Amino acid sequence: MSDPVHILVVEDNTALRTQIVQILDLEGFRVTEACNGRDGLAAALASPPALVICDISMPDMDGYEMLKLLRASETGSTIPFIFLSARVARNDVRAGMDLGADDYLTKPFEISELLRAVQARLRRKAENEARVERGVVNEQSRMLLMLPHELRTPLNGIMGAAEILKLDLEAAGHLPGETAGMIELIQTSSVRLEQLATNLVLHLQLELASKAGGDTSMFRDPGPASLADCLRHAAEEEARRHQRTADLKLQSLPTLSVAVGAEFLTKILREIVDNAFKFSSAGCPVELSAQCVSNRVDVYIGDRGIGITSEEAAGMRPFQQWRRSQNEQQGLGLGFSIARSLAALNESNVVIAPREGGGAIVTVSLPTILG
Repeated sequence: MSDPVHILVVEDNTALRTQIVQILDLEGFRVTEACNGRDGLAAALASPPALVICDISMPDMDGYEMLKLLRASETGSTIPFIFLSARVARNDVRAGMDLGADDYLTKPFEISELLRAVQARLRRKAENEARVERGVVNEQSRMLLMLPHELRTPLNGIMGAAEILKLDLEAAGHLPGETAGMIELIQTSSVRLEQLATNLVLHLQLELASKAGGDTSMFRDPGPASLADCLRHAAEEEARRHQRTADLKLQSLPTLSVAVGAEFLTKILREIVDNAFKFSSAGCPVELSAQCVSNRVDVYIGDRGIGITSEEAAGMRPFQQWRRSQNEQQGLGLGFSIARSLAALNESNVVIAPREGGGAIVTVSLPTILG
């Protein structure tokens, strides 16, 4: 359930202000009130409302001055503003509109007039915000169409050139150990950069798909996929990549299919297993197990590494790495976020928590396919 729309009412006439507040309150709005422009401006800047309804003639600061100062502020420059006044002269209306007022009601007014004006301004505000959001989404879409190609093309060139150089030197018998080490470093660094670029693009695509009613169908796949095969493949690949195959502890896995496609399931599992190795030292076990619970299966991926607090687990978000400088972490901090987003789009759930005895444990809850 969404929060009620916040409206600020600024009116020095206590009886009229109370009446307006009661009307809006009955319509389900959250209303803040002020008796003059100075207090109204302070209230608007402290907690920006979705709409301001303001009298013109008030002590301390009139409505014109309040609107002028509000429009000059960063937080209040786009807040819809409705003036209330007994003044009906064309010049008075024009003065308010020139300052950026959105509407003008003359006193006395009917309740229906007030509500129509409020709904019209809120509707226009929503339309403008949606238009801006669509513009941002379209621009992001355009950039994302170019980004994978522009990132991968130079990387492919670097990786290809390094491999050709290695083969040519080997064929000519001129590949001393130092040169071989440098070529290997180029190749390893290129692979890591490609992985970072791939995750960055995927994260941006997931974020874009979740905005403004974006299409998330490309990230949905009901499977089926073999849990044991995907989990074993993801775990063994990451163990080899981290050169820690001896630390991988795979318990007996249930033979069943899950309602998540193999590509997405493997990606989810690889990101989590990668973190388990990344945040634990060589010699510390990374343990994987699974347990059937009703029509779901819970996969547990635990490590005995640096661990995580409950507060850190609750605050996990993209581009955030807890205690990065202390632990000399690498990467962008996107792996867990990607795994969690892909899981959510496929009727699954990913939760991280402190592990009893030290380390962290991630639970991946997946829907199973019966029969």
